[in-house]
Amino acid sequence: TRALSSAASDVYKRQIFKRINAMKKQIEDWLLELSHNEVIPENIVALNFGIFESENGYCVYLIGSESYDVDDDDWACDVDYEPVDKYLNIEGVDVDPDKFLNEVITILLDIISLEKVSAWLLHTKYITVGFDDGVLEKIR
Repeated sequence: TRALSSAASDVYKRQIFKRINAMKKQIEDWLLELSHNEVIPENIVALNFGIFESENGYCVYLIGSESYDVDDDDWACDVDYEPVDKYLNIEGVDVDPDKFLNEVITILLDIISLEKVSAWLLHTKYITVGFDDGVLEKIR
């Protein structure tokens, strides 16, 4: 039974790895597309990757603001920049919201260091990630 549970554990780990890699590719493709088609205005000092649950999984979206307040997440309600393709639906993900948020943060930290995306975000001083009804996590 120990070998069986180990094999089941390996299958489970491979499924998680596959799901996270698929999510990373989807988010990376979205951001590369945005970086190719959009110019973030120089007056935008903060970006927020907002998240909400949808019928088929989760939705990640991007907004920018001319203001940022470390003590008040409501700055993200002052939307001064919205890319045309601001929403990314991530369907078929059946994990709890905290786990999803942590996975998105890890993925975004990897992606924003890519040269193309990094250059696109160059003058944006603050970047946060979080659910619409939760605390925003500052990743830059």
